[in-house]
Amino acid sequence: MDSAGLETTCSREVIEDPALPASLARIRVLIVASNFPPTGWGGAELAAEGVARWMAGHGHEVAVYTDAKDSMTQRPCSVSSPRRYAPRRYAWNHGANEHAKKGVLRKAVFHLLDHVPRWGRTNFAQAVEDFRPDLIMVHIAPGLGIGVFEYCAEYDLPVVYVMHDFWLTCLRSSMFSKSGASCERREILCQWSSKVRWGALSKIKRLGVWAPSRKVMELTKAQLGDVFPRVLIERNIVDFADFRNESDQSDDAVTRFLYVGKVTVAKGVAFILECLARLPKSVAFEIDIIGSGDAEEELRRLYAEDRRLHFHGLCSRPEVIRSYHRASVLLVPSIWFEPAGLVIYQAQVAGLPVIASDSGGIPELLSGRADSLIVPAGDHGKWISCLGSIAENRSLRNQMRVAAKMGASEYQANIDSGASRVVDFCKSVITSTHTNT
Repeated sequence: MDSAGLETTCSREVIEDPALPASLARIRVLIVASNFPPTGWGGAELAAEGVARWMAGHGHEVAVYTDAKDSMTQRPCSVSSPRRYAPRRYAWNHGANEHAKKGVLRKAVFHLLDHVPRWGRTNFAQAVEDFRPDLIMVHIAPGLGIGVFEYCAEYDLPVVYVMHDFWLTCLRSSMFSKSGASCERREILCQWSSKVRWGALSKIKRLGVWAPSRKVMELTKAQLGDVFPRVLIERNIVDFADFRNESDQSDDAVTRFLYVGKVTVAKGVAFILECLARLPKSVAFEIDIIGSGDAEEELRRLYAEDRRLHFHGLCSRPEVIRSYHRASVLLVPSIWFEPAGLVIYQAQVAGLPVIASDSGGIPELLSGRADSLIVPAGDHGKWISCLGSIAENRSLRNQMRVAAKMGASEYQANIDSGASRVVDFCKSVITSTHTNT
């Protein structure tokens, strides 16, 4: 078990002979991600890019099938720029990276097409026939169509589906309702969507599921049952070496909190700002909010007069890194079932202490670490008490910073060992003779 508290497991035996064919020493992997950096910088996008970088850098051949077309002419995702494939874009449809800005009708068409039999099959088939992969690794499916899975099933292509969210059980992939609460049960539309999506994926004979946290797998199984024949629990493979902080300076007198991510209700941004606003005026702190989202405009208006709160919007990667190096503590107040927030990975590399909610897979990344505190999600009283204690106790902040600095050196070793387990899992899916029934 690594320092993040995760272990590699397979729910059933998948390799009868541990000796793999010599031809699999290096494998050809087609990464499927409807959104992909630099078009999108969400957790799933960074995870897709991260494993592509690592595999390409270690001799495997990698190609990307993505609807994020403008990424094709920008920064490559690997050591040797991978081949890129993209589905045809229709005038009445849009890419996943454009979805948030579309109207209700266009969004409805987008979701409906995603459930149409054979949708997306032809373009995907052309990419497969050109690249000839040993394995398909699916990170982000929305917008590409279930025809992708139908094609893999018909031609017995091995697939590793990466469970970054709840796409298999929830129409919105989040299990978080518009009313601002985690879903207690699935709505009728979610049940229908799940039946179509899992129905297409389950027909693949050689199927493996990689989940970055045990919690996301448990929640999905609670909805679908124990239906996955091969399971890997392993943290995302993302190298954040550029986030390292070589400075040994102690914490400033004024606590500088940091939030990085989407500015949405589900991420707990409104919640954490309310908690901070309720701290006594005598408590000295500032908070930097980096990111954008549908709650940003309202929160900017609501806290326009509070000079302790700084909204920065979307920032460049160097600016984000500098914010980690300036901060005293990273806040991760998610109230939805956060699978595995990559901002925590970044903080661990930067040697930055973390205060986070106990939602989803977050505790798996922080359990047992002296540089972190875990607080019940959505509990105003306990969050206010915790934030106040950190802001007023400089000694405690420095103790957590020292522990964070010591833990930062472990990150790269965990990435390399975890990536090796992922590759071994991919090979086991390729060579497996078991069928997914």
